[in-house]
Amino acid sequence: MKKLKTLMAASLVAAAGFSGAASAHDYLGTLGTAATAKDLWYFTCLNPNTAKVQLQVKRQAGTPCVKAALSGTALSATSCSTTTFTTLQAVTAGSGNKFFTVNKNPALAGTLSYTVRAHCIDSSGVHNPADQTTPQTYIQNQ
Repeated sequence: MKKLKTLMAASLVAAAGFSGAASAHDYLGTLGTAATAKDLWYFTCLNPNTAKVQLQVKRQAGTPCVKAALSGTALSATSCSTTTFTTLQAVTAGSGNKFFTVNKNPALAGTLSYTVRAHCIDSSGVHNPADQTTPQTYIQNQ
């Protein structure tokens, strides 16, 4: 029940415009002032032929740098830029539920906003937007 309330609260926050998705697989968020602020994002690769997940991140405003990491893998990217996304990172991953975290790197006090791009890629190397859940569930952990 507590998890359901948390998800409902997060949905209301997203609906109110505090965070959301700009396009199908762009995840926009803001980390609060705490040095240890962290956001958790959830999506599902629906295609049973999913072969990898790709990830990029860009700091939109604030300091310090921002780091996005795909849970359970070595896939991560850190951005200090407000003008360009990081180099596209990819990791072998099958279909199913995926989580990634976003935090400050280094952990310093101050508000920071970011955009993360995450894509499910099939075994043919194709990203089909229908192969990935939308909208994504967003859980704020600050």
